[in-house]
Amino acid sequence: MTDAYFLYMIEFTSGMNPPGRCDIVREGLRSWIVAQGLSYGMGALGGSYRLYGYVGPGQFETPEVRDTLGQWIRNQRLCGTVRLGAIVGPDPPSLLDPITECVFEIDTLTESDRAEAAAYHDEVRRKIAAWNARPRGPI
Repeated sequence: MTDAYFLYMIEFTSGMNPPGRCDIVREGLRSWIVAQGLSYGMGALGGSYRLYGYVGPGQFETPEVRDTLGQWIRNQRLCGTVRLGAIVGPDPPSLLDPITECVFEIDTLTESDRAEAAAYHDEVRRKIAAWNARPRGPI
C-alpha cells in the first residue's frame, strides 16, 4: 500500500500525570516519528489530556511500524490509555474515527512522578477552592 495511514491517541489519566507530561511525550513522539522517516499529523486538544493524530501517508506505515510505536509509548513515563488504529488507505482516516484496533493501558510513572502529580493537583484544587470561597459582591 503506497498511501497508508494509522491513527493514534494517548489519553492521559486526569490527575495522575505530572504537569507538562503531555508536552514531553508530544515532543518525544514527534522526534521519534521524524527519526523513523515517517509523515504525520498531530494535535493535542483537551487541556493536555489527549494527544492524537495519524502517521502517514507513506508506504512504510505497517502493522510493524504501529507496533514499534506502541512499544515506544510503553517506554514513556505516563499514566493513561493508548489507542493505535488499523492501517488504512489510500485516503487518510478522519481524526473522529473510533480507534479500536490496538488499545492498552499504561502506567509507568515513578514514585517521584506520582508525588509531583499529587502535589500539583492538590495545589490546583486548593486554588479552585479559594476562588470559590472568595467574597462576592453584587453584580
